[in-house]
Amino acid sequence: MIYHIHGAEYHLFYKNASLFVRKRIEHIIEMSDALIVLSEEWKDYYFKTFNKEKIYVVNNIVEKREVFKKQINPIISILFLGKIGQRKGVFDLLEVLKIHKNELLGLVNINIGGNGETSLLKLKIKEFELEDIVNYVGWVTGDKKDLLYKSNDVIILPSYNEGLPISLLEAMSYAMPLISTNVGGIPQILEDKVNGIMIEPGNKEQIFEAIKFYVDNPNKIVNHGANSYMRITPFFPEEVMKQLEIIYNEI
Repeated sequence: MIYHIHGAEYHLFYKNASLFVRKRIEHIIEMSDALIVLSEEWKDYYFKTFNKEKIYVVNNIVEKREVFKKQINPIISILFLGKIGQRKGVFDLLEVLKIHKNELLGLVNINIGGNGETSLLKLKIKEFELEDIVNYVGWVTGDKKDLLYKSNDVIILPSYNEGLPISLLEAMSYAMPLISTNVGGIPQILEDKVNGIMIEPGNKEQIFEAIKFYVDNPNKIVNHGANSYMRITPFFPEEVMKQLEIIYNEI
């Protein structure tokens, strides 16, 4: 039995669970022949918390795409894709835009896609008078999502908890820089000032400074995006399949 764990808040669920649920979790992990997790950070957590020896890190899979040349645009388009809610930090982003709207208006365009607390999102956009800088595009899949990745310059995900977000990995496969937090497995894929900007969860000033960095240094979008693409190759299907084959043969 292989237990493949993806939950971004598994540690919080376990910590806050009843004694009965905690014992069931411990039993499942103990009975498993191996655990598969998304990053070295999560491997360290499960080893220290459950004293499990056989833990493997296996990357999420993202589709391999042909690299296309990014152009530097006069208005920087920044994309958020994910569950609309506090955990992903999207409302922190809106607070930042409310405070610094005059500094960013005409220089930045924010596109937000996802489901969840969409009514609250729309309410905040209206309340903060952000209609001319923020565009909510709804839940996106397929060609629409592909177009968003291609037409935006930078992806932002100011999350409080994560495993290893697919939205960031997909953005890297489109040669996009990342603005994101130092949580979960994100430090595995994001190196500050190399393929994006690392921020702390809930630090609104750092969110603004990261956005402003790309406004002031648009040439870094191309440079950091190229570095993102180089870092994403281990997440392509053929590489992940090799990892899984090794694990199954060992077990």
